[in-house]
Amino acid sequence: MSIPINGDFWANDTNDLLLIISDLHNNKTKIDTKTSQCQPAQRAKIRTFAPPQQIPAHMITLRDATPADAPFLASCVMAAMHLHDFEQPMPSALLDLHRRLSNSQLRVDTLYTHAHSRIALANGQVAGSLLSYPGDIYRARRRATFERLWPQLMELEERSEQETDPGEYYLDSLAVLPAFRHGGVARALIADGIARGRGQGYARIALVVDASMPHLVDYYKGLGFGPLDRRRAFDTDFLRMGYTAQ
Repeated sequence: MSIPINGDFWANDTNDLLLIISDLHNNKTKIDTKTSQCQPAQRAKIRTFAPPQQIPAHMITLRDATPADAPFLASCVMAAMHLHDFEQPMPSALLDLHRRLSNSQLRVDTLYTHAHSRIALANGQVAGSLLSYPGDIYRARRRATFERLWPQLMELEERSEQETDPGEYYLDSLAVLPAFRHGGVARALIADGIARGRGQGYARIALVVDASMPHLVDYYKGLGFGPLDRRRAFDTDFLRMGYTAQ
């Protein structure tokens, strides 16, 4: 399946993904930096939009997240954690967590912040996001984030292994709205995350995958990621994977 990024090229395999990353790093690829808030009317359009299996490349653009994106980014983090998917009514038990995550997104001193997020748009409509940052900040930021969001889980946080290490760039939370899945949005966000990490001088780009989900392991292997080690965090066994394609 092709990997659409913009109207300049199509990527069909890992080698093409490398070309995408190189062009992003060298600023040859056009990135949409205009602010586009996810308003209720836009969300309604997203629910009714039925893209083809592959979204045309020129329809996918990327931009930095802004504080106005906080509620959407909070929903993305919850989706990445498998706590709640976008189109289902949010249970009342999760509303307070969504509010706290939204408030966290407004800050710049937590892991879950708009300052570390990129937004993907398909045909001008918000389609997904990726949270990524240097592993160097992870340990201190994770503790501070849990103290604010999940103080009742501090004991679990303390006995959980670190998901990322200093000296690498970490792709933390990736989420795509259901209507835009399987169309190239996730690959565009991942390629952008790799380019951003390399642009900041990191040779290793890392992520974690639930070890009980082999289809995800295979997906990331197809994008050039290889196994690094296993970590247990938050009562889940994770396979750490690093971007190994050169």
